[in-house]
Amino acid sequence: MDDEVQLIGDSTWDFCLTGADQLVRWHEEHQQGAAVWWAQQRSLVVVFMASAIHSRASLSALKGSQVASVALGDAYGAGVLGTVRSFALAAIEGAPARQGLGAQERRALLDCFGTHAFDSLQQAVQEVLLHHLGASRTADPSLGDRSAAVTA
Repeated sequence: MDDEVQLIGDSTWDFCLTGADQLVRWHEEHQQGAAVWWAQQRSLVVVFMASAIHSRASLSALKGSQVASVALGDAYGAGVLGTVRSFALAAIEGAPARQGLGAQERRALLDCFGTHAFDSLQQAVQEVLLHHLGASRTADPSLGDRSAAVTA
């Protein structure tokens, strides 16, 4: 996968990857420290998060640009954050990643499941989501609600 996803394609997976990439990019620009770790693990974090977004979109039968309405998280542990915390493996296994769009990263995530490396990646995805939830002006922000912040 390219280090930066620049164009939104026409598939639901493309929208999930682009949204995850934008969330991670915003977090990187607004955090302190750990730049070397992020540079090395960025694509894995993006695909991990995109997998969770895709899982939530699939549960709600959302397609294409409708992915913008996926909730990032809420006080009850639902949304993308809940998926990352409780259903990470299922989300990654179910991701429709394809060659050049996350397939290699998906394989690497599956290969490291159950290890400290996976736990670190899971923590990083949660960190990104919690950062967005804390910075949001809405109680239960969706991916679309964060679009103004991530594109500014």
